[in-house]
Amino acid sequence: MRQPSNWEIIRPVLRLWGTFAVVHSLLASRPAKDAVRRLAGDRVRDGVYRTAFTTHSGFWALWLLWRTWQLPDRVLVQVPPPWAWLLRAGQLACVGVAFATGLIIGIPQFNGWPQLAAFLRGQPPAPEPGAQGPPLDRDGELRVAGPYRFTRHPANLALLLFLLFPKITVRGLTVGVIAALYMVLGSIHEETRLRARYGAAYARYQGRAPFLLPGLPSWAPPPAARRDAAPVATQAARAREAQAEAAGHALPDQDAAAPPTP
Repeated sequence: MRQPSNWEIIRPVLRLWGTFAVVHSLLASRPAKDAVRRLAGDRVRDGVYRTAFTTHSGFWALWLLWRTWQLPDRVLVQVPPPWAWLLRAGQLACVGVAFATGLIIGIPQFNGWPQLAAFLRGQPPAPEPGAQGPPLDRDGELRVAGPYRFTRHPANLALLLFLLFPKITVRGLTVGVIAALYMVLGSIHEETRLRARYGAAYARYQGRAPFLLPGLPSWAPPPAARRDAAPVATQAARAREAQAEAAGHALPDQDAAAPPTP
């Protein structure tokens, strides 16, 4: 029986995972979310979309793993023990880093479950945050803890390092290259969204923690001029928001409470 060529192995993997990357990016984009808001209204957009998006992405990724496993393959490198055991231990550590990141962000918040619960109760769901990151502390600074002390994108880094299997195959290497490109480009894009959400607090965090790989100099994509620094009033509002979250109550509407300007 003729063995498939490398290209015959790579091509279906590119088709499957490339399609996933394109669709996932489109559904995560602002135009797609704005389209849902126009067509279905604010309650559906804020209350349902995030949970539907993460659920859809998760099940599709699981199906892709199952489908990719059925494709032909060829072994390139087989790492022997005890080095193979070290790689497996590293993969286990990556799972721990990803779980710790989820605890810091909030697994329910990441999946939009509080908004979905409000939607099902008939209450107005809170708008989805513009980006997923560590919460704000009482002083308006980011509450940097756990893996966020060493990298600004710990979940993406954990996924990248998890792909270091003891057995390197054509199929696995292709998936790894696609995932690496997608994670790096996605992290760069996420930097802009995090800067827009947190303002100057995130700019200061960018100067303290490396972009992706620990130990490397800090790097950040150049922000738009209007996002270089948040206005003082905006920073104060973020600090009040963080204090209110810690105290467990909502803030009054500052615009409504302020006296009219003469």
